[in-house]
Amino acid sequence: MRERAFASQLKLGGPYLLGPAALEAAFTFHSNLDFREFLRPLLTEVQSASGQTIHLATLDAAEVLYFDKLESSIGVRLTSVIGGRNPTHATGVGKALLAAKLPDAASVDSWVAQYGPLAVRTSRTITTASALARDLEETRNRGYAIDDEESEMGLLCVAATVPLVFGALVPPLAISVTGLKSTMLSLGVDALGTSLTTYITEFEFGSRTSSGCSPRGGCARW
Repeated sequence: MRERAFASQLKLGGPYLLGPAALEAAFTFHSNLDFREFLRPLLTEVQSASGQTIHLATLDAAEVLYFDKLESSIGVRLTSVIGGRNPTHATGVGKALLAAKLPDAASVDSWVAQYGPLAVRTSRTITTASALARDLEETRNRGYAIDDEESEMGLLCVAATVPLVFGALVPPLAISVTGLKSTMLSLGVDALGTSLTTYITEFEFGSRTSSGCSPRGGCARW
């Protein structure tokens, strides 16, 4: 490894460090990384299990930017599109990402002061900093976010962040499961949210794994 510059030592007998060749390979991989292709197996797995529409998104100031979308026949066409945007505070992916970014009420107040007033999408959209802070605290406690007709009436979604192994080298990402509210309630909101976080946790990036769970077929762990 030392001869090929994948490992190095500051002094003979000292600990091994990453060599220049290893660092070059890592940064080359990152620069060529296609998040849609990289995470598509995970999105496909979640869609297969839930039967609902799946989004992959990141934060961009006061909006979420959609990187990918796997649409299902849920009886209505969603307004979200790849490359499109929606208000962060009104979406499941946005609130999942904000819950990780804004740890307390003071940080939420600062964020709303910077990006407010909060846009109203429906009669159920959160419009105050205090309500958003409570929602984000609930999101952290349960492990996933819920958008209950806050972006589009008749729709409900659950969303969770994706903790990629590259840390600060990649933008924060979240995945959501979206469907008709009646369908999502019949499947079980908590079951869907817990299942989503399980799929994300168990997914091995670069390969496809399966937890064997399906909201439609049942899962012993639910």
